[in-house]
Amino acid sequence: MNKNTARSTMYWLAQFVHTQLFVTLVSLPILIGWGLPISLLGMIGNLVFAPVLTSYLFLATLIFFCELVHLPNGMLITLLGWLTALLRMVLAWDVSNWSLHLARPHPLVLLLILTAALAIIQCRGLNTIGKRIAALSTLLLVSMGYLISRVPQRAEHIELPYQKRTLHVLHANGKSLLIDTGALAQSEASPAWLEYTALPELAKRFGSTAIDAVITTRPSSRIFAALAHLCRITHVDTIYLPCWEGSLSKNGWRMFFDLQRAAQETNTRIVRLGTKPVHHILANTTDIQVTSTAKRTRSVDITYPNYRICGTVNDIQIAIC
Repeated sequence: MNKNTARSTMYWLAQFVHTQLFVTLVSLPILIGWGLPISLLGMIGNLVFAPVLTSYLFLATLIFFCELVHLPNGMLITLLGWLTALLRMVLAWDVSNWSLHLARPHPLVLLLILTAALAIIQCRGLNTIGKRIAALSTLLLVSMGYLISRVPQRAEHIELPYQKRTLHVLHANGKSLLIDTGALAQSEASPAWLEYTALPELAKRFGSTAIDAVITTRPSSRIFAALAHLCRITHVDTIYLPCWEGSLSKNGWRMFFDLQRAAQETNTRIVRLGTKPVHHILANTTDIQVTSTAKRTRSVDITYPNYRICGTVNDIQIAIC
C-alpha cells in the first residue's frame, strides 16, 4: 500500500468517525426522549454494514443486467448466496446485551447536548477534523457518564393507564414489578401496547426495561398472549399466574401453551398463585404480598380466586385489588 492510498484510507476513516460521533450526539436526545435503546455497536455496525450493503447491491445489479443480455451469471449468483448467508448469520446474533437504556433527564439537559454538538461543528477554533473528533468524543463521554450515573435509587410506585384500567409498576434498584388486575385483558392490542408504550415509559423513567416479576390476577387468552410477547422482547424473571378451575377455551389453551414455550425459551419462571399467601421481595427493598380473598370470579367456563396485593414502597402502604 503506497502513502497516498494509506493517507486516503485514514482520511476516510476520520471522516467516518467524525460523522458517526455527530450523528450519535444528535440522535441521543431523540432516543432518550422516546425511551428507545442506544446501540453500543452502532458505529462498528455502520462501518461494516455500508460496504457489505454496497457489495450486495452491486452483485444484485450485475445479475439483473446479465439476465437482460443473456450472459452467464452463475458465479455471481453463488457469490450473492454466500453474502446473503453471511448477512443472515450476522442478523441472527443476539445483540440485546449491547443495547443501553437511559433514564430521561430534564429536557434542558438533552437540549444542551444537542446545542453543544452543533457548536463544536460550527466552532472556527476547531479547524481540523482531529480537533473536532476530540471535542465530539469528549462531549459524548461526558454526556454518557452523566446519563448513566442517573439511575434512580429510591423505590417508586407508578401507574400506567391503559384504556379503562391501570397497569401498576413498582420499581427499585433497576428492577420493575408489574401488577396487572385485568388491564391486559381489555384488548388484543395489549402486546403492542406493552412493547411500544409501557416498556419505553419504563426506560424513560428508570433507564431499564428489566422486569423482576409480573403478577396477574386474571387468567385469559389475551393476558397469556401479552405475557408471552413480553418474555420475548425483554427480560422477565418470574410470572405469577392464578390457578383456576374448569377448562379454558381452545384459543385460551393455545395462548397458555405459547406462554409456557416463551417462558422456557427465555428462562422465565411461572409460579401459580393458590390460596396460600405469596411473598415477593423486589430488589431486597420492597416486600409484596399476594393473598387470596373469599370471593371468586367466574369467567366463561372457569372460576378463580380474587387476590389482594399489598406492599410498602418508601414507607407508604399500597393495596391493589
